[in-house]
Amino acid sequence: YIQNSQPYLNNMTAVGCTLALAAVFPLGLDGYHIHQWHFPLVCQARVWLLGLGFSLAYGSMFTKIWWVHTVFTKKDDKKEKRKHLEPWKLYATVGVLLIIDVLTLAVWQIVDPLHRTIEEFSKEAPAGDQGVLILPQLEHCSSDKMNTWLGIVYGYKGLLLLLGIFLAYETKSISTEKINDHRAVGMAIYNVAVLCMITAPVTMIVSSQQDAAFAFASLAVVFSVYITLVVLFVPKMRRLITRGEWQSEQQDTMKTGSSTNNNDEEKSRQLEKENRELEKIIVEVCLTCVAALSGSSSFTRGLGTGEAFFPLVPTFG
Repeated sequence: YIQNSQPYLNNMTAVGCTLALAAVFPLGLDGYHIHQWHFPLVCQARVWLLGLGFSLAYGSMFTKIWWVHTVFTKKDDKKEKRKHLEPWKLYATVGVLLIIDVLTLAVWQIVDPLHRTIEEFSKEAPAGDQGVLILPQLEHCSSDKMNTWLGIVYGYKGLLLLLGIFLAYETKSISTEKINDHRAVGMAIYNVAVLCMITAPVTMIVSSQQDAAFAFASLAVVFSVYITLVVLFVPKMRRLITRGEWQSEQQDTMKTGSSTNNNDEEKSRQLEKENRELEKIIVEVCLTCVAALSGSSSFTRGLGTGEAFFPLVPTFG
């Protein structure tokens, strides 16, 4: 059961979820906690952790759904040719998605790197002190063509989310042993897609409200990650705990080995039995021949008695 769910892709999903969770910490950092010269590094850490986490976690799930859809929605003649699962193709697909993200983020950071920008609001006079004015400021991670780069990243990942939803819907009634958790993967894709499509525009709208933007983004990341982990890994853990799959596999192996030994012993006994019956038949035939020959007078005069033929009877065992 575990092996048929492609455990290496499951590991990629877990690593991607870990990277996405790690991105929550730099999302909560501002100039109060770090020096302004370190702020560009925090900005880059946010983008890289979220981008690579998404590519690994969602890419591995998307690859499973894509393979199931590719194999089981083709014509019968093509289906038989592609029904054999080659794991390296799955890993290569995840690698392609990861390389696209790495190249996009690298070009972004080289051509138009993120830096610290300050958004100033209108001055406010605190209550009870007429000689002081407060100038509220808000730090942002921004670049010269921020909207263009966000449009490229959001557009690419949005298409992947929509395609994943479509593939999950198309394969919901398919049953296969090669990837036996594709229904759970489809459910996780639904949840991730809905949360991402809601979170991305909302965070852009409330970007001027620091607490609201952080709370919304971080909660969306945490919920999508934990929903994915629960949907994919809890059924596997439950199966291991309740059914003891590792024990059952060992028991099945022992049963198979003992069954093979029993079959060999049964075949050996059957051969021995047939051998003894064959010996009896040969002895009877030889005795009959000797008796017939010994009854002939000419044969008796030439060879004496029929006892000369008894050494010719083969001996078995």
